[in-house]
Amino acid sequence: MSRPRFVHVSAVTFILALAACGRREAVKPAGGFELTSPAFRDGEPMPTAFTDYGTNVSPPLEWRNPPEGTRSFALVFEDLGAETRNASRWIVFNIPDSVSRLPLAAGAEKDSGGLGLPGECYSGPCPTPGRQRRYRFTLYALDTRLDLGPLVVQTAVLREAMAGHVLGEAGLDCTYWRRGSIGRRLL
Repeated sequence: MSRPRFVHVSAVTFILALAACGRREAVKPAGGFELTSPAFRDGEPMPTAFTDYGTNVSPPLEWRNPPEGTRSFALVFEDLGAETRNASRWIVFNIPDSVSRLPLAAGAEKDSGGLGLPGECYSGPCPTPGRQRRYRFTLYALDTRLDLGPLVVQTAVLREAMAGHVLGEAGLDCTYWRRGSIGRRLL
């Protein structure tokens, strides 16, 4: 006995609606495309050194298995709990397809030494005391280089330029919880 078609469609609609609600889930790698860091694992707390309460340098990042046809990469680091529309804390685009890692502190300078064009220099997590925040690094594999110029680029501008050019994306999530009182930096 077969089920009526409307039940199947309703179940699919319900599942899709449920997936769209609530918190954003980690980005699933396409075809093995993976973003990692030797400094912390996916979902773990970010070490204080990479936050505004430490030395505020970008962590080292590595990736593998980009989709075939990749011509460049774009990286966005954002605060998932930010109350503003532009929650980015670091943007790099036009990372050459020959690059498979960003070293420690790559986000510190406007001149990235051939590792891509920084749209926004790195700014590490800086939550208020006693609050844990979630952050995500998302690496996009693109079939083109973006014609944006070396300007401060907002996430919305970058995503608009990438529309129709994303071959795959890989994500790395982390959290950061700050102890202490306002005005006291922890190292």
